[in-house]
Amino acid sequence: SAIKKKARSIKRDQQAWDRLILPHLGRRRVKGIARANVAKMMNDLASTPAMANKVLTLLSKSFNLAEIWEWRSEGTNPCRHIGRYKEEARERYLSESELSRLGDVLIEAERSWEVTPQAIAAIRLLILTGCRSAEILTLKWDEVDLERRCLHLSDSKTGKKTVWLNAG
Repeated sequence: SAIKKKARSIKRDQQAWDRLILPHLGRRRVKGIARANVAKMMNDLASTPAMANKVLTLLSKSFNLAEIWEWRSEGTNPCRHIGRYKEEARERYLSESELSRLGDVLIEAERSWEVTPQAIAAIRLLILTGCRSAEILTLKWDEVDLERRCLHLSDSKTGKKTVWLNAG
């Protein structure tokens, strides 16, 4: 079947394999990896719970495929019954004083020409829209509707979406 992941997700998965999974499990055969090996890896990643959970999801999917491809016996996924870490919500808003300071820094950057106008505009757009950085940095002109004052994002993390802009 076709790969249903975006290039960025594929790159992130590859980095997880290279930096986290292979150092823990890379010397073992697929058939020889046991739940205890996965549990130890998860324990070693406890300081980064969100990443540990992502790694467990990636590894579990890989072992499901290994069963489909008959590299492991059916029902032997060693990720089963491995607990996930509780993740803290990562929602954060800038305070009024932080926004004011950021505004001052952007004005100074404009005056000094130390930063490109495009970078400054991107930062302002991020602040005003709440968009993800990739949504703004990959924005195309055909997604900008100046008449209706909105952005029509065709490929955001959550799919197609419209972002409304204020009158300012």
